[in-house]
Amino acid sequence: MHCILNSTIEWEPAVPGWAREPGVLQEIQSCCTDNLHQYKKLASNTKMKRYMESSFQADMLAGFIYDSNEFEDAGLDKVETRNVVLSLHNSMVSLEEKAKHLGNKSIQHLEVVNHYMTVNQAFSSIQHPLTVQSLLQLHKTLMNGLDNTAGQIRNEEVHAGDGHSYPSAYLVPETLTTILNQFNNLYSRTDVSMYTKAAFLKFKFVQLHPFMDGNGRLSRILMNWVLHLQGLPFVVSITNNGHKKAKGHYMQALKNADKNRAKGHVAFLIQYCTRNNWKLFQSKVEKSTPEDNEIDELFISKAI
Repeated sequence: MHCILNSTIEWEPAVPGWAREPGVLQEIQSCCTDNLHQYKKLASNTKMKRYMESSFQADMLAGFIYDSNEFEDAGLDKVETRNVVLSLHNSMVSLEEKAKHLGNKSIQHLEVVNHYMTVNQAFSSIQHPLTVQSLLQLHKTLMNGLDNTAGQIRNEEVHAGDGHSYPSAYLVPETLTTILNQFNNLYSRTDVSMYTKAAFLKFKFVQLHPFMDGNGRLSRILMNWVLHLQGLPFVVSITNNGHKKAKGHYMQALKNADKNRAKGHVAFLIQYCTRNNWKLFQSKVEKSTPEDNEIDELFISKAI
């Protein structure tokens, strides 16, 4: 553990070849830091903040759930996913009632509903330090009705489609505990960026593959959970960075980390996609009329 926590510089954002241009890392880091800082300064009753909380967050969540499911060949199409997510997000009834109402839909529909429920559960009830029990609860929600081992650590061997083998089942319980101890110590450090913390947990979790199914989706939810705890007001879709080869960038970042080279590409991708979301938010704000949004000049002065 001591070695891993003292080598966190390996996990700090590092620019991959596809994004390499002069000053790109500094620009992205400045954008993310400045916008989050200025956003936190906004009063809770400003229309700009209400827009973020009532509209933009839901749009980003719908996109994240679609992208995360689509990467696993799961879920509904983009339009249907958005409709389901917005219906859930805007409903006044409890999540339990929502689940009952939507429980007899298709498997693909359930994959969207469960994803939404798991994000909501993580953001509303899971705190640091992260525990094995919390992971079991999240996985049970994510895979409820989809996998009869939902909420249970795997006791079988698993392999990726390309033939890659994950750690043997007998190693999973002890290794998962070690990973969580490492992450919880890392999370407590103030000298490590939230993107590094999120990247470490996301990668280590999916590298272990502690469950029979749903590992990739849960790893991306955990990544966003870390960012949420650190104050980021929206979710980030790491499998869709705006490039045609976005999925390839994502997979290459994971492969590089797995081979103990360029581990910082995972954190860079998270921060890159975060910057993209800030730019999108800014563009929507700037297109709004003064009557629609009380634009805080302090925030706009940091225009991306």
